[in-house]
Amino acid sequence: MGMQDLKKIQSADNTNSTIKAQNNIKKMVPIKKSAEFNKTQPTDDFNYKHRRGNKPLFEETHVRFTNYLRKNIFERIEYLRNEGKLESLTKLINDALRKYIDTYC
Repeated sequence: MGMQDLKKIQSADNTNSTIKAQNNIKKMVPIKKSAEFNKTQPTDDFNYKHRRGNKPLFEETHVRFTNYLRKNIFERIEYLRNEGKLESLTKLINDALRKYIDTYC
């Protein structure tokens, strides 16, 4: 196999990749741009917070908390959520911790 043959194969591979990429782009769902976004939130101010009435900001009443669950516990939680017996994982953790602290601390 000569150098010319290798170049033809590489060219064919690049053409196929380009066609596949173009087909994938056609399948992508277009993102709708909201005209309201730019009106309500300035892009030059990263600290902009939108308030509704006298309601405190979310960041003032909540703290981000990252934790790990054992798989068997998470599976049971997912089962309860799918059965409609559990509203959310966040609510479960907040209620459980509140009850534990009230009982034992």
